[in-house]
Amino acid sequence: MMHKNKLLEQLIDLRTELRLTHFNKTGEQIIILSDAALFEVAQKRPLKQNEFNAISGLDEDFNKKYAQKFLSIIKSFNQSNLKSVKVSKQASKVLHHYKDRLTNMSKTNSNLYMGQIYQNHSFDLTLIENNLELKDYLTNNRIKNLKLNYRSDADERHITKLYREVNKTQIETGSYNLYIAYPYVEGIFSKDKFPIKAPLLYFPVKIERTLRTFTLKKDS
Repeated sequence: MMHKNKLLEQLIDLRTELRLTHFNKTGEQIIILSDAALFEVAQKRPLKQNEFNAISGLDEDFNKKYAQKFLSIIKSFNQSNLKSVKVSKQASKVLHHYKDRLTNMSKTNSNLYMGQIYQNHSFDLTLIENNLELKDYLTNNRIKNLKLNYRSDADERHITKLYREVNKTQIETGSYNLYIAYPYVEGIFSKDKFPIKAPLLYFPVKIERTLRTFTLKKDS
């Protein structure tokens, strides 16, 4: 027995319509996206334009010309299949806070794939001389502070940039957002060829500076 994929059928119809429109205008036959990519779109159901970047075989040209049309079909399909569910006020608040993180199932989401380290936004704590103290600091409630013993002037400048950016954001938004991400899980979903390099936990901390000394303090 074969299960009928209604969303896939609608996406196929859209692709056929777009191909036909292009052919009628130019006399040129185009692919737009392969059957494999179309099936992957139906499976992953991207909800933002940049999430198409995680689909094999799709490029910026597709994003510019066609992504919004496919998004419209997916969103319309999702809306028509919604079931009414009672959700508590507290749950609604949490879901609202995390909705962007939860729906961005692509490599651009640092909660799923932490790639390059950007100096204004992150620092690799394995680079400090006392990195072996990190695990005790995170797991022992009695240890409240961790001094960052950086190894070079370059590391000091990097930490200084991060320190300034965090404080700048606090002044502008009133929110202090600094976390130690640990531990990490790394691997790949073999079926979808989707890489994962994601932190499992975020520990809230504050960074304080005294002359050239930086110290992390747990933020309760």
